[in-house]
Order: sequence, then structure tokens, then C-alpha cells
Amino acid sequence: MDKSYLYIILTAITGFGFLLLIPKHQYKRYFLYGVVLGGLVDIAIVLTLTLLGQVRYANMGHFSAFGLIHAFAPVSWSFTFAMFLYFLPKRTTFFWLYIFAFAVLNLKVATIMQSFDTYGYSNAFVLTIVFLLWGYGAAYVYRRDPQIKLLHPVLQKPLKKPDNDD
Repeated sequence: MDKSYLYIILTAITGFGFLLLIPKHQYKRYFLYGVVLGGLVDIAIVLTLTLLGQVRYANMGHFSAFGLIHAFAPVSWSFTFAMFLYFLPKRTTFFWLYIFAFAVLNLKVATIMQSFDTYGYSNAFVLTIVFLLWGYGAAYVYRRDPQIKLLHPVLQKPLKKPDNDD
């Protein structure tokens, strides 16, 4: 099998997890947060770390976006962060443990992708710090969104207009 399909498989697994674990009436809310705090931030982080020589994508095949990132990686991160935010604990003790466990899990996935030679990183410590800051930043924005109104106006719109049979 071509190695460039591994990210499609990862995206399918995270997408299936999203559909399975998040209630249907919450899809819009969490997917929008996932796209903004996961997918878009992933693109910015990858571009920054690639320019600094810390990470690289390899064996992307036809799915290469400008030779820097696999096209399915931000989609996978969108689903991942949607689930991350859905299960985000409210208690402070569990909050910090959850962020740390999420960063370690992300590092393990990066290590697995590195063993398949589709992703590479030069320093695990730097990548762990990036994952910790990214997880904390996403959780902070998610918890504070009613005050800063990042996605609040979009989330208030109904998905469908009610049918009027009058």
C-alpha cells in the first residue's frame, strides 16, 4: 500500500470516532471549533515548525499541499480537536491531566507516523511543548468563547429553518 494513504486512514478513523462519540445535535458546534482550533491552527503550526526545521511531512504522494503538509492532516486534526473539546473536563485537576494526556497521545501518534516515514520531527521535547500549548490554547478559547465571541454568532444560527405548513 502506498504510504500517502495512511493519513486518509487516520482521517477516516478520527471522523468515525467523531460521528460515533459526539451526539448528532452537537456536530455543528464541535466541528466548527475543531476546524478553527484544530485544522487551521495545525496549518499554522506545521508551516512555522517546517520553516524552523522541526517537522517535515514525507511520502505525501498526490495529497501534498504545496509540498509542506498532507492535505488530510488538517481534516484529521479538526475531528481530533472536536472530540478533545467535547470530552474536556470541567474540574481543574482533571483539566491539566487531560491536556497532558492529550499531548502525550499526540506525540505517540507522531512517533507512529514517523515510523511509517510519513512524518518526521527532530525534537520530541519541542513537539510535546507545542502539543501542550496547543491543547491548552484550544481549551482556553473554547471555555472563554461566550466572552470573546469567536464562533458564538455562527453557532447561534439554526441548521435548518423550521417548516411552516400554514
